[in-house]
Amino acid sequence: MATAAATTTTAAKAAGMPATLGFLLQWVNEKVKRTHPVDDFDPQTWSDGTLFVALVRAMKPDAFPDGCALTAATQRLSACFSLAEQEFGIPPVLSVDKFSSNTSEDITAYITEFVHNENLAKLGKGHNAKAIALEKQKLEAETAYLQKKIAEQKKQQEEKEARITALHKQQEELQAENEQQERQHAAQAAATAEEARTIDQRAAQRREELEIQLREAEELRHKQEETMRAAHALEEHRQALAQQEEMAREQAQDLQRVREEMCRQIQQRAQEAQQLQLMQEEAQRREAEVHGRMRPAAFAWKTASKPKQHCCNELTLTRKLINFLNRKNNGAKRPGARWPRQRRAAVH
Repeated sequence: MATAAATTTTAAKAAGMPATLGFLLQWVNEKVKRTHPVDDFDPQTWSDGTLFVALVRAMKPDAFPDGCALTAATQRLSACFSLAEQEFGIPPVLSVDKFSSNTSEDITAYITEFVHNENLAKLGKGHNAKAIALEKQKLEAETAYLQKKIAEQKKQQEEKEARITALHKQQEELQAENEQQERQHAAQAAATAEEARTIDQRAAQRREELEIQLREAEELRHKQEETMRAAHALEEHRQALAQQEEMAREQAQDLQRVREEMCRQIQQRAQEAQQLQLMQEEAQRREAEVHGRMRPAAFAWKTASKPKQHCCNELTLTRKLINFLNRKNNGAKRPGARWPRQRRAAVH
């Protein structure tokens, strides 16, 4: 236990505590005799009341019998504070219901009263007046020092509370400003959403218009393609017509040449027919001279009837000659065609 007390004192000095607080921690550890030493007077450490019960039992062993059941922290604290007031005359300055509202200085002052009570009890058992006076001076100095520290701690606590109040006020102002900004942001978000919806609607309308324009452009493209195909077909038809026209022109030229050739041949045949007629007339004249010598009467009768027959034979010969030239130009020959005997002999 002495080692635990020395450790507590060393820890208090290392933490920057005054010698009086280290002495109190050492005194508390000597009284409560716990496995883990007490190293501070924080309200969280003393809030369950077990340290106060152990301290009161150390001061008065028969204070809490074993059969006394103190299950709740408030029961233990209330019982300890009441017994300390009754037995040792220590007023209950600590709050029980809101023990966390107590400060470390409050707990330190309360524990100091236990130390004073023990010292006074020791002095009352046979110490001389001088020692008592010195102890009283020492206790009074310690009490004054502790009260001064408590006052400083309270002042610091008040300053902390003032700063906390100011911080709370700033926090409230910031919260109000944040709420206002949130409302503004919500309004801006709503406006942005509305604008986005409007933009979406416009975009949808624009998409529909573009789709209509695309369909119209596609239809126009199809019409253009059909027009181009029709123009191409018309051009092909025009070219075919031009070719046909060229062929017709060539055929017309060929026909003209054939016609000219036929006219030339007809003229030639006509000239040959005239020569033939002249030759026939010359032959008839000679024959007439011969027959005139032999039979003048018969020759006169034949001569009177011959010109008509001769004219018919010339017309028939001309027609046959034209037909022959036509068949020759067309590449055809009438089978079995024969010249009349008289004309065949004349031609030969």
